[in-house]
Amino acid sequence: MTRELKYAMDEIPFKIKFTHATFEREASSTLWVTLKSNTFEGLGESCPRPYVTGETNDSVAKFFNDPRVQKFADANSPEELSRMISAERTWLDQNPSAFCALELAWWDLYGKIKNQSIESIFPGTLHRQRPSNTMVIGLGTPKKMLKTYLRGLFLGFRDFKIKVSPDSAKELIQFLNHPAVAATKFMKPRIRLDANNSFASFNDLQAVLNQIPFSIWAIEEPFAVDNHQAQADFLENSKSLLILDESFITVAGLEKYQKHFSRICLNVRISKLGGLLRTQEALAFAQKNNILWGLGCQVGETSLLARAGLLILHKNPHRSLFWEGAFSDHLLSYDPFTPKIKLGPWGKISGEAKLKGPGLNLTPLKDHFKKIFE
Repeated sequence: MTRELKYAMDEIPFKIKFTHATFEREASSTLWVTLKSNTFEGLGESCPRPYVTGETNDSVAKFFNDPRVQKFADANSPEELSRMISAERTWLDQNPSAFCALELAWWDLYGKIKNQSIESIFPGTLHRQRPSNTMVIGLGTPKKMLKTYLRGLFLGFRDFKIKVSPDSAKELIQFLNHPAVAATKFMKPRIRLDANNSFASFNDLQAVLNQIPFSIWAIEEPFAVDNHQAQADFLENSKSLLILDESFITVAGLEKYQKHFSRICLNVRISKLGGLLRTQEALAFAQKNNILWGLGCQVGETSLLARAGLLILHKNPHRSLFWEGAFSDHLLSYDPFTPKIKLGPWGKISGEAKLKGPGLNLTPLKDHFKKIFE
C-alpha cells in the first residue's frame, strides 16, 4: 500500500543569535517529513546545511521528486529498509539530511503501526547509558564567556565546548586566563574547542594553544576540510585529539585517517550522517577500529532529533565521550513537540521519562504543522 508522503522546509526563530566562525543564525533551517498510512502518521526531522553536506533547498526538492523516495516510504520492515539503504548508498551519500527526515518519519510510523516504541523495534541491545551533556560557549566578549562558563558550573556542567576563531582568539585567551577560571580547576572541567574550519595552519592554531594555561583535550575542525597538510601536522604534533565534523560525512571518508584512528574523535550527528541506520553503521565501524566518538547536534534541532539522539546513545555499547543536544527552547523560541526533550541542571533531561508510547512518542503541536503542510 502506497503511503502518503509530504515534506516542507521550516524556520523557527532563535531566542538568541547563534554565531560561530563561519556562520551566523537567527532561526533554524529545518526539514520536516510526514508519512501517513491509514490512521497512523509518522513525522521526521533533519537539518540540511550547505556548508556541512552540500544540501540546499533545491537539492532537497530534487531528492523528494525522485521515485526512489516513495519506495523507501513504502518499506514493510526494518530489514527491507536496511537492504534498500545498502543498495542506494551512493545516492544517499549525496542526500544524507534529506533522507534522515524520511527515515525518522518511517520509524515513527512503523512503531505506531506495530504499537511498539522505537527502542523495541530498532536493532541493538538497550544499554541506557549516556555521558554528561555539553555546555556550548559561543563567540563573545571575555566577560560574556566567563558568565556562561560559571553559570554552567553552577548548574552542574563539567563538559564545555568553546567556539574559537583567529579573530576571537584574543578574547578566548583572556577568558581562559581569568583568575575565576583558574579557581575552578579543582572541579576538573573538561574543555574542548570548536574552530569551525577557521585556522589556516597548525602553527597558527598552536600559537593560540600555547597561551592557554591548561590542556585542551580536543579541538573540533580547526582547518578547512580540504586543508590536508594542516590536518596532518595537527595529527603528528598536537597533544589534543582532532574531532571530525564536516570532515566526517561518510564512513568511506575516514579511510584517509587510518594511520591516526587513535588520534581522532568523531562528531556523530544523525542528520548529517543520514538517519539512524546509517549512524549505527558508522558507530559499528568506530567500535571495530577503536575510534572515539561523541554525539553532536545541528544548531536548531527540536525535541524530535534529540529523541533520536537518545536512542543512539542507549543502543551503543561503544560509549560516547560527549553529548551535545536537547537544547529545545533554551535556544528555540518554541519547540513544537510535547514532551520537550530538554536539558536541565545536573544533566537531567526533562521529558525522557515520558517516552513510553509507540514510535518516537512525541506529540506535535498541531497549529505549527498545519501551517506548514496545509
